[in-house]
Amino acid sequence: MNTLSRALTAFVGACALLASCTSAALAAPTTANLRVEGPEGHPLDPGTNYATDTVTLATDTSECGPEPNKEESRKIVGPSAMGLIDDAKATNRQLRPYLVSDTFHPGLIVCQIGDKIGSFATNTAWL
Repeated sequence: MNTLSRALTAFVGACALLASCTSAALAAPTTANLRVEGPEGHPLDPGTNYATDTVTLATDTSECGPEPNKEESRKIVGPSAMGLIDDAKATNRQLRPYLVSDTFHPGLIVCQIGDKIGSFATNTAWL
């Protein structure tokens, strides 16, 4: 095998590797079913399918937790439960406000979903 053939083989291999890496990163969003149960059994979301993927969540600085947030926003890479609610609130107004905090850094907590669930206290947050 001559030098040109080896270089061409290496180039094609590198392109194939790059294509496989980027195809995973550019994969379609995941569709998931969300049900948010409100007080007295009244759902804020009855079980709707939403598409979700990577999201950037604004961390609330006033309503969530005893201390200020560490960062103004946090990026969650890939599909997640927190991302699903964030994407769902765009079409379902009952899920607003959706308040997330990093007051217990490095993790995030959900401290309010809609006007009927939440308001943060030490024993009323979702992980």
